[in-house]
Amino acid sequence: MKATDVIHHEISTGNPLFGAATFLSLALPKTWEISIGAGRPEITGSHQHNGQRWVATGDAWYVLHDPGRRWAMEVRLTVKLPGRNRQEIAVPDLTVAGHPASINWQQRSRGFIKRWPVTYVTVQFHCPHTERQLRVEFSGRVPDEAFQEMVEAAKYIRCH
Repeated sequence: MKATDVIHHEISTGNPLFGAATFLSLALPKTWEISIGAGRPEITGSHQHNGQRWVATGDAWYVLHDPGRRWAMEVRLTVKLPGRNRQEIAVPDLTVAGHPASINWQQRSRGFIKRWPVTYVTVQFHCPHTERQLRVEFSGRVPDEAFQEMVEAAKYIRCH
């Protein structure tokens, strides 16, 4: 996948206390669309870098869908300040916005009485420019190909 194969979606939110702040610019393959998730973005802290206000701590939830293939998944964005004992295992050749990134694929069960398996793919990286730890978690019951597309597109996320 090349940079020209993705569309960027600016993920920003406002808060009466902190004002408007940006999570990141999410890169998605051109066939995918983004919709508002179950909850509104929550920010608990922000800071300024190069004239732009960034979410320093917060969460956001969205739904991604590819109408042509009738696939849908959720995406959760989590931003934190880096911890002192931050441990990451970088994946060779996986970078996000030029930063080394780690990826975790796992299956977990969802549901209360009747449970079903759901795939979770988490891409995590540290942006030293904005001094933030970012996590992008994709989840759903779609073919692995859909998650592979998201991981490829994630390389083109803009975080600063």
